[in-house]
Amino acid sequence: MKIQNGRWVDDQGDQLTDINWEEFKSLGDKISSLFGTDITYERINIVNVLSKKDNRKEKVIDSLLHNEELFSKLAGL
Repeated sequence: MKIQNGRWVDDQGDQLTDINWEEFKSLGDKISSLFGTDITYERINIVNVLSKKDNRKEKVIDSLLHNEELFSKLAGL
């Protein structure tokens, strides 16, 4: 799920339907539980991407986020 051209679409860019509604609702619930009403496009994207990763990839992302030097280099800081 993502926002594209100001509207919600699935990962293939197709509009929401009865079939993908549950995925959309689940993503919304996750975002709301983390951020309340302080929701941004970036936060939506982060939660969406993380929810699709397996345990191995989550561990890599966790390591990256906790390594300030590497994180700064990747961010161009």
